[in-house]
Amino acid sequence: MISKESEKNQFVVGARIKKRNRTTVKSVNEEITSVLDGIGDPIFILDESQIVIGVNKASCNLFQKKPEDIVGRHCYEIVHRTDHPSPGCPAVKALESREVVSGEIEDSILNVPLLVTTSPTFDDNGRVKQITHIAKDISKIKAASRKIEVMNEKLHVLSSLTRHDVRNKLSVIAAYGYTLKKRHGDQPDLIVALNAIEDAVEQSSEIFDFAGIYENLGIEDLSYVDVEANVNHAYSLFSGQFPEVKNECIGLKVLADSFLRQLFYNFMHNTVRHGKKATVIRIHYRQNADSLRLIYEDNGVGIPSENKLRLFRERFSTGGSTGYGLFLIKKMMDVYGWQIVENGEPGHGARFVITIPHDSKIGQVNYQIQAQKS
Repeated sequence: MISKESEKNQFVVGARIKKRNRTTVKSVNEEITSVLDGIGDPIFILDESQIVIGVNKASCNLFQKKPEDIVGRHCYEIVHRTDHPSPGCPAVKALESREVVSGEIEDSILNVPLLVTTSPTFDDNGRVKQITHIAKDISKIKAASRKIEVMNEKLHVLSSLTRHDVRNKLSVIAAYGYTLKKRHGDQPDLIVALNAIEDAVEQSSEIFDFAGIYENLGIEDLSYVDVEANVNHAYSLFSGQFPEVKNECIGLKVLADSFLRQLFYNFMHNTVRHGKKATVIRIHYRQNADSLRLIYEDNGVGIPSENKLRLFRERFSTGGSTGYGLFLIKKMMDVYGWQIVENGEPGHGARFVITIPHDSKIGQVNYQIQAQKS
């Protein structure tokens, strides 16, 4: 039997434990409140019915209300002054998807664009217990973005006009050079000089081509592009004697844009210009567990070992070119999130291996392989 003294002691100890627990909980809650108030973005804590159960100081300042004027009301009453959630409400989406949801909202009441992120929290039974609703004023970011868009548009127009006008002048120079060669073909020194002018005009045109492509690189949305069709299209842009092209990419599609054709064109152009004895170009692929390797190879003279590390540098050239072709290819790889190396054997041909990871940087599958019909 427990004595009255023991019961009294147990009661006292229990009371002390409860008091200490209440003090601990109060301390934790005060600390959480302090942290939330220290965050400059407005924060609501919502229950599963979108009723505000917690709010930080930034929210009170934004809506010019006291905490007791916000807590206990639906968030859309406070934010949008309506009796229902707004279309596309991130909090509703978070409740439905049970995932973190972000969305941009142009609020007519506050007259500022907000980036809203809603994060659900679950109870022990897996039900949504509450939602943390964070709104960030992105008006300054949007304004800066608009300024950048305007500046980019001006630069685009300026560069396009410049390329167009200078190309016209280069065409005049080329025409006069051709006429002079016809009239004075018996003067070797003059012909050498005119040939040098023609080369300079041609390289200038190539630089303008590069500038136009580079300016638009990465602007297009990526989609699944037919590799076989792009190889064939690049090949069709060449005339005259050309190496045999073995296109073994039937059924392969990759997440890219219209510049994929330019990639194959640049490869083929290099084979024609630098491959010398090249008679065959082969383009094929190999699939691994977590990636795909797209391979371009020819049977030309190959690339000297001392040049391999400099291949993709801007303006690197062994003569007779601008040095922008492979540099542009490397920039394409960066946009696509792919990797490229050259591992051909000098004297036996060039071999470019492009490694395409299974998933893109945003989680999309990078390639599709369709089964060939028998």
